[in-house]
Amino acid sequence: MSDDLPLLGEAFAVELANSDHRTGHEDRDFLATPEEIAAWFAHAPAAAGLVIPAPLPPEVATAVRGIRDATRLLLTETVDGHRAATRADAAELLHQEARRAAGHLALDVDGAPTWQLHHEGDVDDVFLAAVASRCILFLGGEDAGRVQRCARSVCPMLFVTRHRARRFCSDTCAHNVRQARYYRRHTAPT
Repeated sequence: MSDDLPLLGEAFAVELANSDHRTGHEDRDFLATPEEIAAWFAHAPAAAGLVIPAPLPPEVATAVRGIRDATRLLLTETVDGHRAATRADAAELLHQEARRAAGHLALDVDGAPTWQLHHEGDVDDVFLAAVASRCILFLGGEDAGRVQRCARSVCPMLFVTRHRARRFCSDTCAHNVRQARYYRRHTAPT
C-alpha cells in the first residue's frame, strides 16, 4: 500500500473501488473531499493520464464517489457470487457518466501498437467520462472475473488474482494473519 492511501498497483477500477474503506473495523473514505480525490488521483499509478480538474468542483467530487460506489457494488457482487437488486442502477450510473463527453479510440503506434480512449469537451465532463469508461472497460473484461476479496477478515480490499494460491491483497495482510495464528497457538491455555 502507498503511504496513507490503499494503493496496491491493481487495475484502475479495483484501485478506485478500494478507496472506500468502510468496514466494521475501519471507517475511512479516501475520496471524502475534493482535496482527497485530487491526492488519490495524483498518487494512483492506475490513474495516469487522467486530467483532474483544478479546483475539483464539489459536484464532480460527488460524481466520482458515485462512480466508485457503483464500481465497488458491481465488483463485490461478482466476488460474493450474488446479484444486488441495484445492479442495473449501478450500471446505468456508469453509462450516464461515460456519456458526459464524446469519446473515440486512438491508436498509439510509438513502440508496440496500443489503443487509447480519448474524450473531448468540458474538463469536468471529460474527467468523469474517462473515469467511468475505465471502470466499464474493466468490468466488461476478463480480469473482472478474477477479482477476489482479501482473506483477512477485517480487510475490505479487493485485488485481481493472477494465480489461484493468492488469498491476500498484500504481504502485510498475509503477515498479520500468520502472526495472529501464531499468537493464538502459542498463547492458548493448555
